[in-house]
Amino acid sequence: MDAYPSGTGRFLRETQDPFRNPVGATLRETLPVIFDGLCGLSPEEEWERALDRVVRLKAVQDGTATEALAFLLRLKGLLREEARQSGTDAEGRAALEDAVDGLLFRAFEAYVRCRERISEIKVQDANRRAYLLLRRFGTGEEEAAGEAGSGPLTMPTHPERGEGP
Repeated sequence: MDAYPSGTGRFLRETQDPFRNPVGATLRETLPVIFDGLCGLSPEEEWERALDRVVRLKAVQDGTATEALAFLLRLKGLLREEARQSGTDAEGRAALEDAVDGLLFRAFEAYVRCRERISEIKVQDANRRAYLLLRRFGTGEEEAAGEAGSGPLTMPTHPERGEGP
């Protein structure tokens, strides 16, 4: 939650009502499951579902992929420090860091899939809006639908209303 601006981070941490703070509720629910998964304390399908929920949440927010997934790099640093303090040997620390790296790759793939889907939805919406505008201004459905690859869409005119180029 420290990845968010200070006021937002404080709100996410302090507001417990999941209806007023769905982002904070999701993070509070999922991050411990992901952490437990890294430590081998939860089944893989459980922590993968938790990771997917966090990535979906991050994918719809403004920001870059780096900003969205930076929490995993912070987690890596926290795990490294905790392992050092608890006396975990170098091999154990390396295994934890490798697990976080694997998690980061999975998260990045999920993030890209989400962003691609968002882009597809935006394109579909733009096409739908263009089609509705063309229909509204009186072009025939055949014209409005256009032919694949027929070139750019042009705004229809209504000479009877005094509209036109």
